Amino acid sequence: YKVVGKNTVLLRQGQFSDRFFLLESGDVRRKQVDPSTGKVHNIEYLIKANSINSMKVIAGDPVFATTKCTSDTCKLFEMKRDVFLGLLKQHPDMALSISESLCEEIRRGSRKFATPMLEQQQQEVNIPAVSIAAGIESYYRSAMNALLNARLTGVKAELFPNMHVQVPTRISYICGFKVLRAKLDEHVDADTYSMPQAVRWGTTLAPGLIMNPISSVLEASNAGHMNSESMATRWIRGAVPRGVREIIFGVGLNQMSDYFEEMASRWTNGDGMLANAAGSLMAGVVSGYL
Repeated sequence: YKVVGKNTVLLRQGQFSDRFFLLESGDVRRKQVDPSTGKVHNIEYLIKANSINSMKVIAGDPVFATTKCTSDTCKLFEMKRDVFLGLLKQHPDMALSISESLCEEIRRGSRKFATPMLEQQQQEVNIPAVSIAAGIESYYRSAMNALLNARLTGVKAELFPNMHVQVPTRISYICGFKVLRAKLDEHVDADTYSMPQAVRWGTTLAPGLIMNPISSVLEASNAGHMNSESMATRWIRGAVPRGVREIIFGVGLNQMSDYFEEMASRWTNGDGMLANAAGSLMAGVVSGYL
């Protein structure tokens, strides 16, 4: 066991691997100089662990990267290669356990999800949770629409008009997208059709088209200061361009958010909530639904 200070070099690239370390606390940085170009690279591993040089020490291969302590102190356990190999010979069961652990780490580190966007499947819809989130979103979107419209037209409007209409309609809108997709995934198997990709496109675009009338009511609720027509009339204005927008929003809320969540899961170390948040944010940016 040893405690070293900041900038202490633990291992140097190219030296014989005569030891490895287990880091109890502190931070280290690994730098490797590419022999062919002389370029210096910071090294990070997909498999996060507190061991340093453990993969090289058994074979005695040269150290891959220079490793330095970068925190004020680093507390480590150090084991020499000859001692470690001696323990493995004395305790074969230890070698078996290490091999099993290494296999599991390699599997976990190399696992990669890559479901095409149109083949993403709807996760179980938690209606109460989605409804609460949509209710809160109603106020955010109402205020943002009012502020944006004021900036674009120069006409100020109430921040929260017709909330008795907006809140239940927004809840129906968001839940509708999720439930429609779940039902389509449940009852439509694209692979059973002669043109599966066309069917996937159809089930992807359908929720946006179906939810267009509900979106029209939401838009009309915010347009009273600019359009004196009754709600019953003004909700039908702009149905065609709005339909195109709703298709894009629908893909963003459904397949795209799951697609980006799957991508984000590679970088979030198994944190499902963080991957979900990152996926939703990225899909919102791409589809314009923020």
